[in-house]
Amino acid sequence: MSMILQPDDIDFDRYMAATETEHKVKPPAHWEADLIEEFQDQGEGTLHPRMPWRRLDMKFALRTGEVSLWFGFNGHGKSLLLGQVMLSLCAQGVRSCIASFEMRPRKTLARMARQFADESQPSAASIRDFVRWAQGRMWLYDQTSTVEAARVYAVIRYAAEQLNVQHFVLDNLTKMIASDDD
Repeated sequence: MSMILQPDDIDFDRYMAATETEHKVKPPAHWEADLIEEFQDQGEGTLHPRMPWRRLDMKFALRTGEVSLWFGFNGHGKSLLLGQVMLSLCAQGVRSCIASFEMRPRKTLARMARQFADESQPSAASIRDFVRWAQGRMWLYDQTSTVEAARVYAVIRYAAEQLNVQHFVLDNLTKMIASDDD
């Protein structure tokens, strides 16, 4: 399966037509694994993915079902930081997806390939290693510019249900809103 999700890859009608109720009403068995994890977390410390920096161990967790907002001024490195976090998640076996509405997948992947290879100009061999390593761990949604919130919900549902993605990065939320007042 391709690492880059094209709009034609997703049956948006199916995922946009699904109501919130259809996704929120479930039997207890749906949460069985989560419930087991809940009690393991209490007794043995976090089972959630670790951040790539040891200083944050046990101080910050990316827990399933929770939203983390990373904000700051334009150009201060939020996307760069999130790329490093995504690489760390993938290294821990956590399936992840990025929807960057500001950068094309080529640019996002170029930045991440540099981080992965720890080189400012990775060789073709390093890039191939990165792509092979990322296969089955990471996906990118190919959409730049403003996008409707309903479309983003559909992409997230698709990624979770069809690709078993556990963490989804939206970069930048301001591309999902109609105006500054929203």
